[in-house]
Amino acid sequence: MSYPQHPGQPHYQQGPYPPGHYPPPYGQPGGYGPPPAKPKTGLWVGLAFGLVILIALGITGFVAPGFFLSKDDKPAAGSPTAGSQGSPPPAQFPGVDQAAQGQANKLLQALNSQDSAGATALFCRNIDTLSTTGVQKATTGTDWVLENGSPREAGDIYFSFYGKVNGKNASLIADLTKENSPEWCFSTTTLTG
Repeated sequence: MSYPQHPGQPHYQQGPYPPGHYPPPYGQPGGYGPPPAKPKTGLWVGLAFGLVILIALGITGFVAPGFFLSKDDKPAAGSPTAGSQGSPPPAQFPGVDQAAQGQANKLLQALNSQDSAGATALFCRNIDTLSTTGVQKATTGTDWVLENGSPREAGDIYFSFYGKVNGKNASLIADLTKENSPEWCFSTTTLTG
């Protein structure tokens, strides 16, 4: 039934539902309710991508090449990597006699195993104890590496070793000679640091 509209009176329109009908309850189809949930695929793809980037950054930053590590944290050239067992590989220097290099590598092994007697046994027989004092102190150190080997005049060869003694950086210069001996033997050492 329709009522006539009188001038000056407000006109009310009926809602979208016929008289006597009410809107569906909240949350049911056709009713008012929360909008449907949006898929979160983009979020999950972004999180997975971020995780892959963090893992890759962690591996390259701390393991290889280790650009997050400070210079002191990286293993020295020729030294075993962290967690590895055994001695570093034998050093090879161009222009240096193979037998002399073998003696230098034996000294390196004695230094790293803290074998004072083994290190002293590599010295020439007629050497005074003052010449062996440096190497005996060096055998109390750690982390020794053989950095250099080079011939000197008169056929002698010197080798440079670097390590730590009492927690401080140290270097050991050791001279090899064949003078008065059929084999290479150490004649002097100088320990600094």
